[in-house]
Amino acid sequence: MLALEILGALLVGVTLGLLGAGGAMVTVPILAYVVGRPAKLAVAESLLIVGSIALVSALQYARRGLVDWRTAILLAVPGMIGGVLGASIASFLSGRTQMLLFAAVTVAAAIRMLTAKPVPEGVVYTPRPAWQPLSAGLGIGVLTGLVGVGGGFLLVPTLFGLLGVPMRRAVATSLVVIATNSLMSFGKHAWALRDADPGIDFQVAAIFVLFGVAGGFAGTWVSPRIPQATLRTVFAVALVLAAVTIVVAEVFPRGTT
Repeated sequence: MLALEILGALLVGVTLGLLGAGGAMVTVPILAYVVGRPAKLAVAESLLIVGSIALVSALQYARRGLVDWRTAILLAVPGMIGGVLGASIASFLSGRTQMLLFAAVTVAAAIRMLTAKPVPEGVVYTPRPAWQPLSAGLGIGVLTGLVGVGGGFLLVPTLFGLLGVPMRRAVATSLVVIATNSLMSFGKHAWALRDADPGIDFQVAAIFVLFGVAGGFAGTWVSPRIPQATLRTVFAVALVLAAVTIVVAEVFPRGTT
């Protein structure tokens, strides 16, 4: 089991480092179906894991001067508010409902990754009016808190598709917002689950964070060397397969006929 947790954590980190997105799409299914965590705890622990890994990866990109801090702040502030709101709504939903919503969001992410058109590197872009990133940040934050996704699969296309941020800067900026949204949402989930039995497994989370950070370093190093279009296509296919697995597992759980 420990070996599977380590492999899963490395995969989460590499995904975040390469794409600036998709960490929770990997983390939630691994926690729920490989590690065996209850659905609500898998969602909460995913937020802690992804937020921590994204924070470390974001710092690497920031050292290279790739983070668009104006846009990151305009997305992150309403995103944190939305994250708390989404986590509050999630407390009224069953674990199965959250997982099925997660599967639907995963398919939407795959479609978005395949259809979004990136801005070529080196193109000078004009910052958009503040209301655009503010409203986008709020909506993505709600989704983060609701189903435990960092929102990078929406943030990256939003940054380079709607807001005109070149791809590399979009990935870097996305990681900043993922970190703030995820960690704020985790705090709300942890409070709601404070009396749960079992509760948050910080040992499992620590393993994922430790090896996920290592994977994140690898991902940020490899990222400039692989065409982003290729990465998005491969990842989109993986997302669809993950969504199908989740739906089958939730609609036809083990032990049923």
